Amino acid sequence: MSKTEGVSIQNEKDQFADRLQTLIRAVSHKMNLRVKTALDPAVEMQMRSQGEDPEKAWFYEAVQDYVYIPPEMFTIPENEAKGKAAHEASHVVITRMHKIVPIEVANELGLTPLLMALEERPTDEYVRKYTVGAGAWLDEARSASFAEGEVTLKKRMAETGSAKKPPKLFQLCNLMVYERFADRSHHFVDDDVWEMYQQLKDEVERVENALPSYQGSEEEVMEKAIERYGRTYKNIWPIAKKLIEEDKEMQEMQEMLKQRGAFEKLMRQLGDELQKELEQILSGEDGDSADKNSKDDDTAKDPDLSRMSKELRQAMRKSFESLPEDVQQAIRERAQEQLRQMEREFVKKHESKLTENGGLDDTEVENKAEKSPQEASPDLERARRAKRIGEVMEETEAISASDSEHSGSE
Repeated sequence: MSKTEGVSIQNEKDQFADRLQTLIRAVSHKMNLRVKTALDPAVEMQMRSQGEDPEKAWFYEAVQDYVYIPPEMFTIPENEAKGKAAHEASHVVITRMHKIVPIEVANELGLTPLLMALEERPTDEYVRKYTVGAGAWLDEARSASFAEGEVTLKKRMAETGSAKKPPKLFQLCNLMVYERFADRSHHFVDDDVWEMYQQLKDEVERVENALPSYQGSEEEVMEKAIERYGRTYKNIWPIAKKLIEEDKEMQEMQEMLKQRGAFEKLMRQLGDELQKELEQILSGEDGDSADKNSKDDDTAKDPDLSRMSKELRQAMRKSFESLPEDVQQAIRERAQEQLRQMEREFVKKHESKLTENGGLDDTEVENKAEKSPQEASPDLERARRAKRIGEVMEETEAISASDSEHSGSE
């Protein structure tokens, strides 16, 4: 490549990055919004240490208020890049979870992925509703991401000889994000999760459509963000959290099989038929032995316990409960940590950078305009916000009751 050709290519890249920057500022209604194409070395190092790829990670950093567009923009189709850019810009407009969700609530296992998955829906919908032609870009970006996930899952299934799916709550979260592209035939969702989503679908769509008006005031943006949170926490989470309880139980069984003493005790307690069933599950289609899974080895491949019969599941639970309390607690802690790790991985994949740490926090960052001492008090502001959240949660319950009455009369 000649020097002239190299300069020409770089100019084209610069021009495309400028176009994406203009698009992001237009969709976000913030013409001075910072749009970064490079990260500080410390941030990049931190992302890599957490398994994130700065070359591919698109995100909105809410606390520091900037959008990052990675080098991937030059390697994917133009409309896909536009779709991703418009989506992050929409987060600038509507996402306020870092100002709403109390940290103790966000720390509930499984809730942050659910909130993030549901926030993707209105974020996309705001672009479709108010940016002419951008819906097609979003669909192209989402379709590409969904297809990539399918390829990754099928590859893993081929490598392991297992049809094991993600934990059920994460199946539900993925379905919420990718409903437009998923049908009953897709690999990543179990029948009971699919049925639960059908039960929740109307409320999910209400969350999706709880949007501020075009260039609405910050007060209206907050009202709608609080409504989405209220609907999610009051109407969706109580049902969805049943899945995380099932996931916890299943992960405890996984960890029990890795604990040699617990595994050997279980095998002694099982009858011949259940022992044979468990051995078949542990061996899988690739012929691995049951003993391979019985070692204290975090790297041992987890078997697909979703294939267990009801009788085997009950027997395993009974065996688990017969273990010494300290052993049970150790297994529970390992299972919890495994699910937390899966939670972190889901957040990385779908993150809108709700806070500087990629999670939810009760820290509020305001514009730097001067305020009175009363207005500047974080505790006072948090109390005001909590009061308003409580009011909107009550309004949401009333709306939900009205929705139910209307549904029942049809």
